[in-house]
Amino acid sequence: MSDQFISQPNHCLLFRQHKEGNDKRPDYAGEIEVQGAGHFSAALWGRKDKHGKTYLSLRLTKREPGQRSKDRR
Repeated sequence: MSDQFISQPNHCLLFRQHKEGNDKRPDYAGEIEVQGAGHFSAALWGRKDKHGKTYLSLRLTKREPGQRSKDRR
């Protein structure tokens, strides 16, 4: 994630990721600070269900303040 962008509490900035041949890597990744709950890494995938309808899948992973996300590219 670019250091020029600073997210505000309860807001998430997601940046497009380079899959580099790994289809399991998220399409977007970022960070969020949730007031009262802590810091999280966020990963977002664009998916399609069995009927071809598009949806988004989001995963939040708790992390310690100052810990950097693995998916920064």
